[in-house]
Amino acid sequence: MLCGLVAIAVVASGAAYALARSSYVPRAPIEISRNFIDLVQAGDLGGAYRLTNQEVSVGSSFAAFEAGIRHQMAIDAFPANRPVELIGTHGFQSYGNVLRRWIMGRKIDPDQVSVDYFIGLPFEVRLRSNDKGEWRITYFQSHAG
Repeated sequence: MLCGLVAIAVVASGAAYALARSSYVPRAPIEISRNFIDLVQAGDLGGAYRLTNQEVSVGSSFAAFEAGIRHQMAIDAFPANRPVELIGTHGFQSYGNVLRRWIMGRKIDPDQVSVDYFIGLPFEVRLRSNDKGEWRITYFQSHAG
């Protein structure tokens, strides 16, 4: 009986440690960032712009956004039918922190998520959530792999 309790305690401690070290990334920012890339490649830049916070880092005007997205994605003509591959996510929060936030009655999602794709070049889309859990794209860039 004692061995069983010890085994349960060891397994529970190991699971708690793993959860505390595992990165949590919610699905919504991944889906929004993929939709953003699909809209851009389809040439629907207005739809893509509506997914952003429409501030300086993404383009505070539609013209600035269009110039930035064309430069960063190296797109001259639409539609661009390049294959899209998810290569990484960074949620900046562990499952342990999610549990702690949930217990405290706070928003469980991290404040910022970065999603990396390969679309002929490595491309990062950064999103932030507000207190209501609504996600907006706040930054994008092509970068070195």
